[in-house]
Amino acid sequence: MEFASQLAGRGSNLVLVARRADRLESLAEKLRSEYGISVTTVAIDLSQPAPGEILLSQLVDREITVTSVINNAGFGMWGKFLESDPNRLRTMMALNVTAVMDISRAFLPLLQLRGGGYLINITSLAAYSSIPMQGAYSATKAFVLSFTEALWAETRGSGVRVLAFAPGVTTTEFFDVLQVDDSAASAGRAQSPKQVVDTALSILDRRDPPPSWVSGHLNHLIAVLPRYLTRRRAVLLTGRTTMRNITTAQSEAIPARSEKIRQALGLDLTSSGRQHVIDITTTGAKSGRPRRIEIWFHHYDGRWFLSGTPGPKSWYANLLKNPDFTFHLKHGIHADLPATARPIVEAEERRAIFARMVEVYNLPKNPARVPQPVRVEDLLTGSPLVEISFASI
Repeated sequence: MEFASQLAGRGSNLVLVARRADRLESLAEKLRSEYGISVTTVAIDLSQPAPGEILLSQLVDREITVTSVINNAGFGMWGKFLESDPNRLRTMMALNVTAVMDISRAFLPLLQLRGGGYLINITSLAAYSSIPMQGAYSATKAFVLSFTEALWAETRGSGVRVLAFAPGVTTTEFFDVLQVDDSAASAGRAQSPKQVVDTALSILDRRDPPPSWVSGHLNHLIAVLPRYLTRRRAVLLTGRTTMRNITTAQSEAIPARSEKIRQALGLDLTSSGRQHVIDITTTGAKSGRPRRIEIWFHHYDGRWFLSGTPGPKSWYANLLKNPDFTFHLKHGIHADLPATARPIVEAEERRAIFARMVEVYNLPKNPARVPQPVRVEDLLTGSPLVEISFASI
């Protein structure tokens, strides 16, 4: 968001790309209103195969010419590798590594044809060390660093500026996704997004930018320290530091995090449509593969439910066969909650729950953005309905 705001302030028209369409459009509207620029939004999952080709094809169809690219999407995981969720590891690799390479491959030839513009690939301070408990994540960022520095050399003289930029600890949603409290993990080193983007753009504005840069003087020192140690000593030192920070972060974050989760789950009639939106990951009834979709959830009297419009729903079929799933909070806090679904088929119980849902659907502000009025009978004729039980909250 900070990159978008500062580039808009420079008068640049923007293309915003992410999976969350509601947040993209909200930011786009704010930028259009504040800066009077053109903002195009593209809602796609960059962890899918060939994201660069898909994105380029959509922009060509809209007759939009891209003059610069910032690869800023990514997330981190911490924990022992053998205890990590294999599907989440694959998603992280796809987003942090494959998407960066694929988007660079799709758009860099266009920048070279124009003889200008820039490509910024966001890496991390973690790229400069092998980090126990974050081994896969630090490896993804090491790839981005090495890959982008090589591109910098390959494109010299083309007019295109290429930069691998490494923020240190930054006060963003990253630590919500990582599930570590940022105030504890930062140990006083956190920079604001504005400080980070100010640094990145100032480096890029140089006459001859370097291939890579670490934001913040202390972070720069941390990045170069491993060069003066043996690989053995460096990884042992990093491991001790990481475990100490994570232990501190966990002890300080658990109460606050639990409260944020309870707040995010505690919907009422004043809750916005955005607060109802979550993702769920089910197991495919036929394929046996993870299937992640965006969906609304409901909360009444200490109980949680999933439903939808009348008709067959693949997520419902999946839950009928495999009731265990993952409930992904993504507004207010990021959390992946193990859950179990119980189909509700008894007529009177369905009627009572749908009556509560209709209250929300028919609110004047219409948070669900569905045609009104909605009647209980409309939902009874075939809408799926399950109750959610959480393993722990």
